[in-house]
Amino acid sequence: MHMSECGTCPYCGEALRPDNLYLRGIAGALLRSEREDVGILSRSGLEQIDLRDISRGGVGAQAVIPSLYCESCGAVCFRSR
Repeated sequence: MHMSECGTCPYCGEALRPDNLYLRGIAGALLRSEREDVGILSRSGLEQIDLRDISRGGVGAQAVIPSLYCESCGAVCFRSR
């Protein structure tokens, strides 16, 4: 699915609309994990998402990430690669 195509929300089943996420800050990091208990200083169990691969332009003080947004429940979906 391309981010310009609308799908359905994986949480509530309502329609998703195209949107953009903005990550701001020098050397900002977006991390993911299946675990819910990763400590603030721990890197164990975390995977950093490379913003250069998913941003709509250069990554400096701001990355712009194409996403889909659910107005019903507030879920945000985006590709991490």
